Amino acid sequence: MATEMPLRRLGDLDVAAFMETCWQKKPVLLRGVLPRDFCPLTREDLTQLACSEEADSRLIISEDWPPELYHGPFEPEELEDVPDREWTLLVQEVDRLVPGASRVLDHFRFIPNWRVDDLMVSYAAPGGGVGAHTDQYDVFLIQGLGRRRWEIDATPNRNPVWREDSEVAVLADFSATDSWEVEPGDVLYLPPHVAHNGIALTDCMTLSVGFRAPDAAELLESVLGYLSDSGKERYLDPDPRVAPEPGEISGRTLADLRSRVRALLGDDELLNQSIGRALTEPVRGRLGVQDAVVGELPTEGVLHVVSAAQAAHVLAPGNLVLFVAGKAYPLPVSDAAQVASLTGTAGLNLQEGISDALRQVLGELVAEGLVRLG
Repeated sequence: MATEMPLRRLGDLDVAAFMETCWQKKPVLLRGVLPRDFCPLTREDLTQLACSEEADSRLIISEDWPPELYHGPFEPEELEDVPDREWTLLVQEVDRLVPGASRVLDHFRFIPNWRVDDLMVSYAAPGGGVGAHTDQYDVFLIQGLGRRRWEIDATPNRNPVWREDSEVAVLADFSATDSWEVEPGDVLYLPPHVAHNGIALTDCMTLSVGFRAPDAAELLESVLGYLSDSGKERYLDPDPRVAPEPGEISGRTLADLRSRVRALLGDDELLNQSIGRALTEPVRGRLGVQDAVVGELPTEGVLHVVSAAQAAHVLAPGNLVLFVAGKAYPLPVSDAAQVASLTGTAGLNLQEGISDALRQVLGELVAEGLVRLG
Protein backbone atom coordinates (compact mmCIF):
# COMPACT_ATOMS: atom_id res chain seq x y z
CA MET A 1 0.00 0.00 0.00
CA ALA A 2 1.52 3.32 -1.03
CA THR A 3 1.75 5.92 1.71
CA GLU A 4 3.54 8.70 -0.17
CA MET A 5 0.40 10.69 -0.95
CA PRO A 6 -3.32 10.84 -0.09
CA LEU A 7 -5.93 9.60 -2.53
CA ARG A 8 -6.52 11.78 -5.56
CA ARG A 9 -9.77 10.09 -6.50
CA LEU A 10 -12.64 8.53 -4.58
CA GLY A 11 -14.24 6.19 -7.09
CA ASP A 12 -15.64 8.33 -9.90
CA LEU A 13 -14.94 11.60 -8.03
CA ASP A 14 -11.70 13.47 -7.65
CA VAL A 15 -11.16 14.58 -4.07
CA ALA A 16 -11.80 18.26 -4.85
CA ALA A 17 -15.23 17.41 -6.28
CA PHE A 18 -15.93 15.15 -3.31
CA MET A 19 -15.08 17.89 -0.81
CA GLU A 20 -17.20 20.42 -2.69
CA THR A 21 -20.29 18.32 -3.33
CA CYS A 22 -20.39 15.59 -0.64
CA TRP A 23 -18.31 16.37 2.45
CA GLN A 24 -20.71 17.21 5.30
CA LYS A 25 -23.49 17.51 2.71
CA LYS A 26 -24.68 14.09 1.56
CA PRO A 27 -23.88 10.38 1.83
CA VAL A 28 -22.24 8.70 -1.14
CA LEU A 29 -21.13 5.16 -1.98
CA LEU A 30 -17.71 5.10 -3.62
CA ARG A 31 -16.93 1.86 -5.45
CA GLY A 32 -13.43 0.42 -5.79
CA VAL A 33 -11.63 3.23 -4.00
CA LEU A 34 -8.95 0.87 -2.65
CA PRO A 35 -7.54 -2.38 -4.06
CA ARG A 36 -9.53 -5.47 -3.10
CA ASP A 37 -6.55 -6.88 -1.19
CA PHE A 38 -5.65 -3.68 0.71
CA CYS A 39 -6.87 -4.84 4.14
CA PRO A 40 -3.91 -4.86 6.58
CA LEU A 41 -5.64 -7.09 9.19
CA THR A 42 -7.09 -10.56 9.57
CA ARG A 43 -9.68 -11.88 12.01
CA GLU A 44 -6.81 -13.36 14.03
CA ASP A 45 -5.07 -9.96 14.20
CA LEU A 46 -8.21 -8.26 15.51
CA THR A 47 -8.86 -11.05 18.01
CA GLN A 48 -5.33 -10.66 19.34
CA LEU A 49 -5.83 -6.90 19.72
CA ALA A 50 -9.13 -7.40 21.53
CA CYS A 51 -7.29 -9.48 24.14
CA SER A 52 -4.77 -6.68 24.80
CA GLU A 53 -4.94 -4.28 27.75
CA GLU A 54 -3.91 -1.54 25.31
CA ALA A 55 -7.05 -1.86 23.19
CA ASP A 56 -10.58 -0.52 23.69
CA SER A 57 -12.69 -3.44 22.45
CA ARG A 58 -16.33 -4.57 22.47
CA LEU A 59 -18.21 -7.71 21.50
CA ILE A 60 -21.87 -7.49 20.50
CA ILE A 61 -23.89 -10.69 20.17
CA SER A 62 -27.18 -9.93 18.42
CA GLU A 63 -28.79 -13.37 18.06
CA ASP A 64 -31.64 -12.31 20.35
CA TRP A 65 -33.14 -9.06 21.58
CA PRO A 66 -31.77 -7.22 23.41
CA PRO A 67 -28.25 -7.66 22.05
CA GLU A 68 -25.57 -8.68 24.52
CA LEU A 69 -22.70 -6.19 24.99
CA TYR A 70 -19.33 -7.21 26.43
CA HIS A 71 -16.25 -5.04 26.97
CA GLY A 72 -12.63 -6.18 26.61
CA PRO A 73 -9.92 -7.00 27.17
CA PHE A 74 -11.04 -10.55 26.44
CA GLU A 75 -9.53 -13.94 27.10
CA PRO A 76 -8.78 -15.82 23.86
CA GLU A 77 -11.26 -18.58 24.71
CA GLU A 78 -14.04 -16.00 25.07
CA LEU A 79 -13.62 -15.02 21.43
CA GLU A 80 -13.43 -18.64 20.33
CA ASP A 81 -16.70 -19.48 22.06
CA VAL A 82 -18.93 -17.21 19.95
CA PRO A 83 -21.99 -18.21 17.90
CA ASP A 84 -21.71 -19.08 14.22
CA ARG A 85 -23.79 -16.01 13.32
CA GLU A 86 -24.85 -12.55 14.44
CA TRP A 87 -21.93 -11.20 16.42
CA THR A 88 -19.56 -8.28 15.92
CA LEU A 89 -16.15 -7.57 17.45
CA LEU A 90 -15.03 -3.92 17.45
CA VAL A 91 -11.64 -2.41 18.34
CA GLN A 92 -10.94 1.35 18.58
CA GLU A 93 -7.68 3.16 17.77
CA VAL A 94 -6.27 0.40 15.60
CA ASP A 95 -4.18 3.08 13.86
CA ARG A 96 -2.29 3.54 17.13
CA LEU A 97 -1.82 -0.17 17.73
CA VAL A 98 -0.99 -1.52 14.27
CA PRO A 99 1.38 0.54 12.06
CA GLY A 100 0.19 -1.17 8.88
CA ALA A 101 -3.35 -0.18 9.75
CA SER A 102 -2.31 3.38 10.53
CA ARG A 103 -1.33 3.77 6.88
CA VAL A 104 -4.99 3.44 5.92
CA LEU A 105 -5.40 6.95 7.32
CA ASP A 106 -2.83 8.24 4.83
CA HIS A 107 -5.31 7.68 2.03
CA PHE A 108 -7.57 10.32 3.60
CA ARG A 109 -4.94 12.93 4.42
CA PHE A 110 -6.58 15.41 2.06
CA ILE A 111 -8.46 16.24 5.28
CA PRO A 112 -6.39 17.91 8.07
CA ASN A 113 -4.79 15.64 10.68
CA TRP A 114 -6.53 17.34 13.57
CA ARG A 115 -9.94 16.34 12.20
CA VAL A 116 -9.08 12.63 12.37
CA ASP A 117 -10.35 10.73 15.41
CA ASP A 118 -9.22 7.16 14.91
CA LEU A 119 -9.41 4.00 12.83
CA MET A 120 -11.95 1.58 14.29
CA VAL A 121 -12.07 -1.95 12.91
CA SER A 122 -14.96 -4.39 13.23
CA TYR A 123 -15.24 -8.06 12.34
CA ALA A 124 -18.71 -9.57 11.97
CA ALA A 125 -20.11 -13.03 11.39
CA PRO A 126 -23.01 -13.41 8.92
CA GLY A 127 -26.00 -11.44 10.19
CA GLY A 128 -23.80 -9.47 12.57
CA GLY A 129 -24.11 -5.73 13.10
CA VAL A 130 -24.48 -3.11 15.80
CA GLY A 131 -27.97 -1.97 14.83
CA ALA A 132 -29.29 1.21 13.22
CA HIS A 133 -27.67 4.29 14.75
CA THR A 134 -26.36 7.78 14.02
CA ASP A 135 -22.97 9.38 14.63
CA GLN A 136 -22.23 13.03 15.34
CA TYR A 137 -19.23 13.05 13.04
CA ASP A 138 -18.19 12.30 9.46
CA VAL A 139 -17.10 8.74 8.75
CA PHE A 140 -15.65 6.70 5.89
CA LEU A 141 -16.79 3.06 6.17
CA ILE A 142 -14.25 0.99 4.22
CA GLN A 143 -15.02 -2.61 3.38
CA GLY A 144 -11.90 -4.63 4.13
CA LEU A 145 -12.96 -8.27 3.86
CA GLY A 146 -16.15 -10.06 2.87
CA ARG A 147 -19.50 -8.51 1.99
CA ARG A 148 -21.87 -6.28 3.93
CA ARG A 149 -25.21 -4.64 3.24
CA TRP A 150 -25.54 -1.01 4.26
CA GLU A 151 -28.92 0.62 4.75
CA ILE A 152 -29.17 4.37 5.34
CA ASP A 153 -31.76 7.06 5.87
CA ALA A 154 -30.28 9.94 3.87
CA THR A 155 -32.26 12.55 5.83
CA PRO A 156 -30.10 13.70 8.79
CA ASN A 157 -31.55 12.83 12.20
CA ARG A 158 -30.26 15.43 14.66
CA ASN A 159 -32.60 14.39 17.48
CA PRO A 160 -32.43 10.59 17.58
CA VAL A 161 -34.66 8.56 19.88
CA TRP A 162 -32.99 5.43 21.20
CA ARG A 163 -34.47 2.14 22.27
CA GLU A 164 -34.57 1.94 26.05
CA ASP A 165 -34.37 -1.86 26.25
CA SER A 166 -30.82 -2.18 24.90
CA GLU A 167 -27.32 -1.45 26.22
CA VAL A 168 -26.29 -0.91 22.61
CA ALA A 169 -27.41 2.43 21.17
CA VAL A 170 -30.05 1.45 18.60
CA LEU A 171 -32.56 3.82 17.02
CA ALA A 172 -36.16 3.33 18.11
CA ASP A 173 -37.34 4.02 14.56
CA PHE A 174 -35.38 3.48 11.36
CA SER A 175 -36.58 3.42 7.77
CA ALA A 176 -34.02 3.06 4.98
CA THR A 177 -34.05 5.29 1.91
CA ASP A 178 -31.05 3.56 0.30
CA SER A 179 -29.44 0.12 0.46
CA TRP A 180 -26.19 -1.19 -1.04
CA GLU A 181 -24.09 -4.33 -0.93
CA VAL A 182 -20.39 -3.54 -0.59
CA GLU A 183 -17.24 -5.54 -1.31
CA PRO A 184 -13.56 -5.09 -0.40
CA GLY A 185 -12.24 -1.69 -1.48
CA ASP A 186 -15.67 -0.01 -1.52
CA VAL A 187 -16.11 3.05 0.72
CA LEU A 188 -19.34 4.51 2.10
CA TYR A 189 -19.08 8.14 3.20
CA LEU A 190 -21.62 9.41 5.73
CA PRO A 191 -21.97 12.99 6.98
CA PRO A 192 -22.93 13.56 10.63
CA HIS A 193 -26.40 12.46 11.83
CA VAL A 194 -27.15 10.12 8.91
CA ALA A 195 -28.76 6.96 10.30
CA HIS A 196 -27.18 3.74 9.07
CA ASN A 197 -27.39 0.02 9.64
CA GLY A 198 -24.75 -2.47 8.50
CA ILE A 199 -25.48 -6.20 8.26
CA ALA A 200 -22.77 -8.74 7.45
CA LEU A 201 -23.67 -10.95 4.49
CA THR A 202 -20.54 -13.07 4.99
CA ASP A 203 -17.75 -13.04 7.54
CA CYS A 204 -16.51 -9.52 6.97
CA MET A 205 -14.29 -6.74 8.23
CA THR A 206 -15.07 -3.02 8.07
CA LEU A 207 -12.59 -0.21 8.77
CA SER A 208 -14.12 3.05 9.97
CA VAL A 209 -12.22 6.32 9.66
CA GLY A 210 -13.99 8.65 12.06
CA PHE A 211 -13.44 12.39 12.36
CA ARG A 212 -13.43 14.69 15.36
CA ALA A 213 -16.23 17.20 15.55
CA PRO A 214 -15.58 19.28 18.68
CA ASP A 215 -18.37 21.70 19.48
CA ALA A 216 -17.54 25.27 20.47
CA ALA A 217 -18.10 24.63 24.17
CA GLU A 218 -15.79 21.58 24.22
CA LEU A 219 -13.07 23.45 22.34
CA LEU A 220 -13.39 26.49 24.61
CA GLU A 221 -13.15 24.31 27.71
CA SER A 222 -9.97 22.66 26.42
CA VAL A 223 -8.40 25.93 25.29
CA LEU A 224 -9.14 27.62 28.61
CA GLY A 225 -7.58 24.66 30.39
CA TYR A 226 -4.36 25.11 28.42
CA LEU A 227 -4.46 28.88 28.91
CA SER A 228 -4.65 28.31 32.65
CA ASP A 229 -1.33 26.44 32.40
CA SER A 230 0.36 29.30 30.57
CA GLY A 231 2.10 30.67 33.66
CA LYS A 232 0.65 34.17 33.38
CA GLU A 233 0.77 36.18 36.59
CA ARG A 234 -1.97 35.70 39.18
CA TYR A 235 -4.46 38.38 40.15
CA LEU A 236 -3.29 41.43 42.07
CA ASP A 237 -5.66 44.08 43.42
CA PRO A 238 -5.29 47.07 41.09
CA ASP A 239 -6.30 49.58 43.75
CA PRO A 240 -6.38 48.05 47.25
CA ARG A 241 -8.97 49.65 49.51
CA VAL A 242 -11.38 48.72 52.27
CA ALA A 243 -14.39 46.78 50.94
CA PRO A 244 -17.62 48.46 52.13
CA GLU A 245 -19.60 45.34 51.17
CA PRO A 246 -17.49 42.16 51.44
CA GLY A 247 -20.02 40.10 49.45
CA GLU A 248 -19.95 42.42 46.44
CA ILE A 249 -17.74 42.04 43.37
CA SER A 250 -17.10 45.67 42.63
CA GLY A 251 -17.43 47.29 39.25
CA ARG A 252 -13.75 48.23 39.43
CA THR A 253 -12.79 44.58 39.99
CA LEU A 254 -15.03 43.36 37.17
CA ALA A 255 -13.57 45.91 34.77
CA ASP A 256 -10.02 44.90 35.71
CA LEU A 257 -10.72 41.16 35.32
CA ARG A 258 -12.52 41.68 32.01
CA SER A 259 -9.48 43.55 30.78
CA ARG A 260 -7.18 40.72 31.87
CA VAL A 261 -9.31 38.08 30.14
CA ARG A 262 -9.45 40.14 26.94
CA ALA A 263 -5.68 40.56 27.01
CA LEU A 264 -5.22 36.81 27.43
CA LEU A 265 -7.59 36.00 24.58
CA GLY A 266 -5.93 38.66 22.47
CA ASP A 267 -2.53 36.97 22.73
CA ASP A 268 -2.61 35.19 19.36
CA GLU A 269 0.60 33.25 19.90
CA LEU A 270 -0.60 31.87 23.24
CA LEU A 271 -4.08 31.21 21.87
CA ASN A 272 -2.66 29.38 18.83
CA GLN A 273 -0.61 27.14 21.10
CA SER A 274 -3.61 26.39 23.30
CA ILE A 275 -5.80 25.54 20.29
CA GLY A 276 -3.08 23.35 18.76
CA ARG A 277 -2.67 21.44 22.00
CA ALA A 278 -6.43 20.96 22.34
CA LEU A 279 -6.84 19.70 18.77
CA THR A 280 -4.08 17.09 19.09
CA GLU A 281 -4.95 15.84 22.57
CA PRO A 282 -5.50 12.06 22.45
CA VAL A 283 -9.26 11.53 22.57
CA ARG A 284 -9.03 8.44 24.76
CA GLY A 285 -5.96 9.46 26.72
CA ARG A 286 -3.68 6.73 25.37
CA LEU A 287 -0.26 7.32 23.85
CA GLY A 288 2.31 5.29 21.97
CA VAL A 289 2.21 2.29 19.65
CA GLN A 290 3.56 -1.23 19.63
CA ASP A 291 6.57 -0.44 17.42
CA ALA A 292 7.43 3.03 18.69
CA VAL A 293 11.11 3.95 18.60
CA VAL A 294 12.69 3.37 22.01
CA GLY A 295 16.05 4.37 23.41
CA GLU A 296 17.89 6.96 21.38
CA LEU A 297 16.97 8.89 18.26
CA PRO A 298 18.07 6.84 15.21
CA THR A 299 20.60 8.36 12.83
CA GLU A 300 18.91 7.10 9.66
CA GLY A 301 15.52 6.05 8.36
CA VAL A 302 12.21 7.85 7.97
CA LEU A 303 10.48 8.98 11.12
CA HIS A 304 6.69 9.21 11.49
CA VAL A 305 4.55 10.43 14.35
CA VAL A 306 2.71 7.37 15.68
CA SER A 307 -0.77 8.65 14.86
CA ALA A 308 -1.74 11.26 12.30
CA ALA A 309 -4.59 12.25 14.61
CA GLN A 310 -2.08 13.43 17.21
CA ALA A 311 0.24 15.54 15.06
CA ALA A 312 -0.08 19.01 13.55
CA HIS A 313 1.82 22.26 13.27
CA VAL A 314 1.16 25.99 13.08
CA LEU A 315 3.32 28.22 10.90
CA ALA A 316 2.86 31.95 11.39
CA PRO A 317 5.17 34.87 10.59
CA GLY A 318 8.24 34.36 12.74
CA ASN A 319 6.68 31.45 14.62
CA LEU A 320 6.59 27.66 14.16
CA VAL A 321 5.04 25.25 16.67
CA LEU A 322 4.83 21.47 16.40
CA PHE A 323 1.99 19.80 18.31
CA VAL A 324 2.07 16.14 19.23
CA ALA A 325 -0.43 14.46 21.55
CA GLY A 326 -1.50 17.67 23.25
CA LYS A 327 1.99 19.11 23.77
CA ALA A 328 3.49 22.17 22.07
CA TYR A 329 7.07 22.29 20.78
CA PRO A 330 8.15 25.77 19.57
CA LEU A 331 10.80 25.56 16.85
CA PRO A 332 12.73 27.89 14.53
CA VAL A 333 10.84 28.78 11.35
CA SER A 334 13.80 27.35 9.42
CA ASP A 335 12.56 23.89 10.47
CA ALA A 336 9.21 24.36 8.69
CA ALA A 337 9.91 21.96 5.81
CA GLN A 338 11.12 19.19 8.12
CA VAL A 339 8.14 19.62 10.46
CA ALA A 340 5.75 19.49 7.49
CA SER A 341 7.37 16.19 6.45
CA LEU A 342 7.06 14.81 9.98
CA THR A 343 3.35 15.65 10.24
CA GLY A 344 2.63 14.71 6.61
CA THR A 345 2.49 11.39 4.82
CA ALA A 346 6.13 11.34 3.70
CA GLY A 347 7.73 11.31 7.15
CA LEU A 348 11.02 12.93 8.17
CA ASN A 349 14.18 11.56 6.55
CA LEU A 350 16.73 11.49 9.36
CA GLN A 351 19.63 11.66 6.92
CA GLU A 352 18.59 15.13 5.81
CA GLY A 353 19.75 18.20 7.68
CA ILE A 354 18.06 18.51 11.09
CA SER A 355 18.61 21.48 13.37
CA ASP A 356 19.76 21.01 16.96
CA ALA A 357 16.40 22.36 18.18
CA LEU A 358 14.41 19.85 16.13
CA ARG A 359 16.77 17.04 17.09
CA GLN A 360 16.12 17.82 20.76
CA VAL A 361 12.34 17.74 20.20
CA LEU A 362 12.62 14.45 18.32
CA GLY A 363 14.57 13.04 21.25
CA GLU A 364 11.72 14.03 23.56
CA LEU A 365 9.19 12.37 21.24
CA VAL A 366 11.28 9.19 21.25
CA ALA A 367 11.32 9.27 25.06
CA GLU A 368 7.51 9.56 25.05
CA GLY A 369 7.09 6.69 22.58
CA LEU A 370 5.42 8.97 20.04
CA VAL A 371 7.41 8.27 16.87
CA ARG A 372 8.09 5.21 14.74
CA LEU A 373 10.32 4.28 11.83
CA GLY A 374 8.69 3.28 8.57
